[in-house]
Parts: sequence; structure tokens; C-alpha cells
Amino acid sequence: MTELTDAQLERQDEVDNAIWGMVQKLAGTELPWDIEAISDVRELVQDIVHSHTGVAYNDFYPYLDQDEWDKLIHSGEDRFDDYLYTGSRIP
Repeated sequence: MTELTDAQLERQDEVDNAIWGMVQKLAGTELPWDIEAISDVRELVQDIVHSHTGVAYNDFYPYLDQDEWDKLIHSGEDRFDDYLYTGSRIP
């Protein structure tokens, strides 16, 4: 697999949106989207979910392993940039 499926991308969106929704609710205000902050929280939540339920990290938040990233990076710069910056699937 050198790209995420639509279902995996939907799962990423679900997790990221849930995390940012929680942060905004606790802040009591809307905040600008901050993927770095979301990533920090996601890693903590992922550890908690894994330790309490045994859910695999890649099932909780699908991602490409290092070999898959390497293939993606070397598949063509434009295609990689599209994936990296928009999260869209690479055809």
C-alpha cells in the first residue's frame, strides 16, 4: 500500500476533527485549525487508547509506514506535495 484508502482518510478526519472539537469546547471559543497541536493531542490519545484497549496505532489513526512514505516521496514531487498538503489521495 503506497496510499491511504478513502476509509482511512475518513478515519484520520474523524479523529482530527474530534480532537479539535474537544480543544475548542474546552477553550470556550473557536480557534484556528492547528494540525501541530492536533498531532500532539492525537499522540497522547492514541497511547491511551492503545494501552487500555489494545487497538493498534495504525487502526486508531491510519498512516503510511516509512517504506510507504519513501515510495510516495520518490514517486514524483508534484504527487507527493499534493498528498502532503491537501491529504488527497494520489491516483
